[in-house]
Amino acid sequence: MEKISFYDLLSLLLPGSLCSLFILIVANDFGINWNILLLNESYQLIVFLSSAFILGSSIDIVTRKSLKYYGMIGLYNPIYKIYTKLAKGTPLEPFYKDLKQFTGDEKEDNEKMEVLWSEIFYDLEAKDRINVPKTYQSFYFFYRNFITLSIPIVLVSLFMMTKFPDKYTCIFVISIIVMLLSFFNARWNRIKMVDRTFWIYYSLNKNR
Repeated sequence: MEKISFYDLLSLLLPGSLCSLFILIVANDFGINWNILLLNESYQLIVFLSSAFILGSSIDIVTRKSLKYYGMIGLYNPIYKIYTKLAKGTPLEPFYKDLKQFTGDEKEDNEKMEVLWSEIFYDLEAKDRINVPKTYQSFYFFYRNFITLSIPIVLVSLFMMTKFPDKYTCIFVISIIVMLLSFFNARWNRIKMVDRTFWIYYSLNKNR
């Protein structure tokens, strides 16, 4: 069974927790009181964490369904596109070219790279050499989910500004900053994930 890392859990729980908190803030402004459930502090914590995990998982599903659109803004660049920039002028270029016989046709090479990427990833996982790339991958998922969460928060904040301008202007500005920082961090971590994966596999197999 594949292990779930601490960072994988954070990529679900933190966005989910912020989403739960934002829902509570909005609900409170509409006069809906959390304490109406008459729960003690322990049960409130359980309900909050449960809702955070459910909402975080839902955010992650929406994110994965949105990858096509995220690819249009450079948040989910194809592996081959990242690889060509990283490998140019390095020992990686001839090594992987010989391995998969890349032709220069973008569509065909993208398909070949997706197959190669899966083979490399699972091979490193079987050899227990995938820890560093998976850490970068987990951070990538983490920041990617924050971007997905920020979009509805920004939209709801714009609507709520008409009634509570000070509070929701602050939330709006913070959400925009978080979205931008998450975008650049997500891109960087995806590039590092690809970079580490290809170099580790190369170092293990270059003498074959």
